[in-house]
Amino acid sequence: MLLAFMVTTVASAQNVTVSINTKNIIPETVAKETSTILTSRFNRNQDASIHPKKIISDLEITLLKFGYRQIQANVKINRNKIHITINDARPIYISEISIQPTNLPANSESLIYSSFIVSNIFDQFAYEKFKTEILSKLSSSGYVSASFNENNRVEIDEDNKAYVYINLDLGPKYTIKSIDLKSKHFDNNFLCKIEQCLPENLEYNSDTISEIHNMLNQTRLFKGVDIEVNPDQIDHVSRSIPIVANLKPLPENRYIGKFGYSSNEGFIGAASWAHRRTSNPGHIFQARVQASSKKYALNFNYKLPGNCPITQAYLLELGHKQTIPNETITRQTDLTASYIDRSGYFEKTLSLNIFLERFQLTDTAKKQRAHYLIPKAIFKKNYYGTEFKGQFEIIMLASVNFLFSTSRLFQFNINNSHIHELTNSFSLHLKTLIASTIFKNNHYATPPSLRFFAGGDSSVRGYSYNSLGPALLSDSGKLIVIGGDKKIELSSELQYAINDKFGLAGFLDAGNAMDQWQSLAVGAGVGIRYNLDIGQFKFDIAKPLSSKYGDKKVRLHLSFVSSF
Repeated sequence: MLLAFMVTTVASAQNVTVSINTKNIIPETVAKETSTILTSRFNRNQDASIHPKKIISDLEITLLKFGYRQIQANVKINRNKIHITINDARPIYISEISIQPTNLPANSESLIYSSFIVSNIFDQFAYEKFKTEILSKLSSSGYVSASFNENNRVEIDEDNKAYVYINLDLGPKYTIKSIDLKSKHFDNNFLCKIEQCLPENLEYNSDTISEIHNMLNQTRLFKGVDIEVNPDQIDHVSRSIPIVANLKPLPENRYIGKFGYSSNEGFIGAASWAHRRTSNPGHIFQARVQASSKKYALNFNYKLPGNCPITQAYLLELGHKQTIPNETITRQTDLTASYIDRSGYFEKTLSLNIFLERFQLTDTAKKQRAHYLIPKAIFKKNYYGTEFKGQFEIIMLASVNFLFSTSRLFQFNINNSHIHELTNSFSLHLKTLIASTIFKNNHYATPPSLRFFAGGDSSVRGYSYNSLGPALLSDSGKLIVIGGDKKIELSSELQYAINDKFGLAGFLDAGNAMDQWQSLAVGAGVGIRYNLDIGQFKFDIAKPLSSKYGDKKVRLHLSFVSSF
């Protein structure tokens, strides 16, 4: 029922403006949109004038669509200005929503509660928008021909309660008819080779499109992948959809620089150059140099695509590096050939590594030379969920001393990192590392690169870099850590994000490097995380909690690495 007190004047239909005083009875946003709708409607009116009764009628119709009825209002007209005061309005609340069928895709059903229901008031405008959006969501889930049937309706009772009945005809699901790759930068033979690797008879939905997108991106050959669907080419008879993937190549030459600082290595600098060979699609040459107070390295590698460029690649690497794992210098030159296969549950890397290493276990020990021929296998899995992500990795390597190797050994390394989003602000970061050399026949002939060390800002915080592990007393009286056959690292860190850039952290680390399984060194502390556009700054204050491993003084761990 509408009650109104009106000034008996008539407004001209030209340049009309409508203002509404809500008196906090209806939301200001609703009043503003209603005012805009009425102003536009009256200015489009072809009549010479607008009568008060028409103003009241249009106001009632508009507010009903926003979920309000039984309006009481005053209307005042002053030439071309219409002022409406809302004295009372009764909202229409949603009492029940019935959805048929009940097995809607999750991304469609969740849309009902995110975009349709606003403060539990039945908003006809939001409802119409919802109907359009849910059909779009169903289409992206494979129900291209989905529609609302005749049983779709809304009933409002005398108590202003709305009963919404959503009835959908999902229709059949569609499949992907073909995947056509387009790029003027790659020849057709190479594109056909990639197309043959893509799976066939896929169901058309947003998850499948995302999977295809990820498969093409993981080749690391493209700067971007844009997938398009042309509605005019949808075949409703065979229920199939052709899609087109436009591929943007990486630049022919890429230059990347890095700089930073860490408590482990001091100042760090690195530079790399990658060259994409246009005459041989998929072939990439890369050169990289890195330097710090603890290490310098020079590496060259050449990548070739496999029979299936999406999942297979070959990699040849030549490198030389010098490191200071303790107080001695180690120099290593190596040549590696690898085969990478990303198909299946794990990403697999099988390699054969030949290297020569010159080292001293202590500052006064004799210089040694070790050479190895090592087969290595790496199995890696990245996993994701709505509230978590992580990576699991297993590394296994072996050598036998009658095949170019100084000593016999078998070694494995199991590493898992996991991030769980607890709330919008809190996240839990967990790391686990277990590594062991199961057997070897010459303990002191094993070079530092095949030994394990612990301690530092990326290991067990609270202890200095590589300070945890078996040690030898040198002739000069120094106790020098030479590394162990086994290693365990456990880390838990709770991060609190104050905003997008700044956060706080509290952590507890435990770990050790050893020849025989023994107790772990424990460290705990707090830290600051600051995210910049060019990298992350980490500052930690950590205290060692195990008195048998070094001193008890508080240590500062600082790290920052930036790319440009």
